[in-house]
Amino acid sequence: HRAAHPDVRPAGCVAVPDPGAGPEGWGGARLRALARGDEMVIVWMTAWDTPDDADEWATAIPTLLPDAHVERRDGHVLVVIAPPNVAAETVAAMVLERTTFGRGVSCPL
Repeated sequence: HRAAHPDVRPAGCVAVPDPGAGPEGWGGARLRALARGDEMVIVWMTAWDTPDDADEWATAIPTLLPDAHVERRDGHVLVVIAPPNVAAETVAAMVLERTTFGRGVSCPL
């Protein structure tokens, strides 16, 4: 049975807002580790200059991280890496519902 855990706590966050530090088309990223007990979920949101750049990244991620859940919204790509007993799709939906997209990147996610 796979379930999202409502009592997940932030374990850490890294904001990488400098687009000059990444590949062409990259607009920034934030990475958050969420923990519940010994379980950890990684939530990684990247921003891209164009939807085409985002598509390219969203297509590449499954090759790099085959077990990751990937969703694209306009120029953003969300990657959720979760243990098998955590519903990554549910985590992704909650993150996307609570995320506002604007210039720059900051934590929390």
